[in-house]
Amino acid sequence: MDATITATVLKHTNNHSLVRYSANQFCTKGLLAYILKQDTEVGASLDIPANPIAYQKEDAEGKVMCTNDGTPLTFLYWEA
Repeated sequence: MDATITATVLKHTNNHSLVRYSANQFCTKGLLAYILKQDTEVGASLDIPANPIAYQKEDAEGKVMCTNDGTPLTFLYWEA
């Protein structure tokens, strides 16, 4: 069985779900990132594969997608 970590769904967009997760069971800092949209309710916990790779996504103009205050958005993917 593959290792997983628990994430909590905070919000949904058209294509993604914003989740809070910890990098591992010993990490006390919660991290925020977008993953492909999940069919779960806001506030629900879900298991995602361990060892996610964080990256910043660019918009159609080639600029890194950011929050309104300019903080880059983080997205997660996993190597196959």
